[in-house]
Amino acid sequence: MKKRVSKSGMTLVEVMVAVFLVAIAAAIIYTEMLVSYRILMRSRAKLEALSLAFDTIWDTYNWPMESFPRYSDVDPQPTPEGCLLGTNGTIKLVIRPATEGLAPELMPYWDILVEVWPEQDSPLQVGTNSLATYSIRRYRGDR
Repeated sequence: MKKRVSKSGMTLVEVMVAVFLVAIAAAIIYTEMLVSYRILMRSRAKLEALSLAFDTIWDTYNWPMESFPRYSDVDPQPTPEGCLLGTNGTIKLVIRPATEGLAPELMPYWDILVEVWPEQDSPLQVGTNSLATYSIRRYRGDR
């Protein structure tokens, strides 16, 4: 009886092409996962920065009128512990009066501006803008 040689197997070239295509697909999927993760982390950082700016601006808005300065760049404060931005992030608060040189009791309003910045050279930073900016105008009146 004569042995039959099966021709149903794959050649070495076919196997190498299949492995190459699987490797390309795996590399593409891996890089897409990394890009997606970075986009997700930036979105989370931006959302957290917006909430920090919102809390800071409303806390400042509710200060008593006597504590509002004529002009102030309040010292930047670090972002809180446990924050996604880390403790090297910065919350900048600026309070500007309606007009320079006017007595505080005659001031009609103050502009309050809050900016939240991540740490310098952070992968969460996109461009040269702050992660979050809020501004509000505080008019004189009873609270």
